[in-house]
Amino acid sequence: MYKISVIMPVWNSERYLAEAVESVINQTFTDFELIALNDGSTDQSLQILKNFAQQDQRIKVISYEHQGYSPLLNLGLSMAKGEYIARMDSDDICTPERFEKQVEFLDNHLDYVAVGAQALRIDPEGDPIAYIDFPLDNDAIDTSQMNGKGKIMHPASMIRKKVLLEINGYRPEFEPGEDYDLFLRLAEVGKLANLPDVLLKYRMHTKNVTVKKKEHHQQVKQQALQEAYERRNLNQKTVPTILINDSPNQESDFRFLWMEMALSHGFYQSARKNAWLGFQAKPFSQHSIKSLILGFGGILTSYSRKIYHNYFPVFRQKS
Repeated sequence: MYKISVIMPVWNSERYLAEAVESVINQTFTDFELIALNDGSTDQSLQILKNFAQQDQRIKVISYEHQGYSPLLNLGLSMAKGEYIARMDSDDICTPERFEKQVEFLDNHLDYVAVGAQALRIDPEGDPIAYIDFPLDNDAIDTSQMNGKGKIMHPASMIRKKVLLEINGYRPEFEPGEDYDLFLRLAEVGKLANLPDVLLKYRMHTKNVTVKKKEHHQQVKQQALQEAYERRNLNQKTVPTILINDSPNQESDFRFLWMEMALSHGFYQSARKNAWLGFQAKPFSQHSIKSLILGFGGILTSYSRKIYHNYFPVFRQKS
């Protein structure tokens, strides 16, 4: 019997998988099992998992033919021996104290069924891009969800297994929006919270499911929201319309998006790197040249502003 069962679906994640598993193994809270569910990977993911399992008996590796995300999550849930379910994706990174802080919260707040955390977006190379701020209290989280916005990050969440089983787990028909549907239903049987701490590094890359299937993602989220309004006997005419994710489609455009995010959050080295990589991916595009100039110009402006505030406090106070 474990306090936590960590459920991690894995599909062709060899580039990031070792770092993700190590971040689980290195938790300060050690009473957990890691259920790694290989979804028919065709790269070295399965071998990487087996190597970890040989070194740590808490790691269980189960391999299936490729079937999708939600069925695997339900399979993991049926195998879990822990009181709490911690979700983890195979391309993200936990901070060492994540499990300790979330267990402490759930142990001390029995009316809460799930807890998330704040997160830091990182790029494919693991460099910081931007912080993601989520509301802390139940009312703010549920209000936002009912307005069409998910406000608990699925791979940063910890959920009471008993409650997950009571609501019949994940609904595969809502994939890739199964997490949004799940937290809408969880909010109807208990309270939700987010901790103020940054406990997850959330990796951005062009193979994210919500990027590849953004139109279908919007459709299933809309259906989940519609059903939530019906379950709560709310006016169907007031159901908000969820917009399609307007993320880019090409690698170069993603790099410039990440550059802008990094620049606005003060991660200048990441901004400079992503601006250059975006330019290299599409060097003769007018948009690429403009974005490169904007990126480096913004970095220089930010540095100038920082120097001004640090070294000329008298002039700053007068301005």
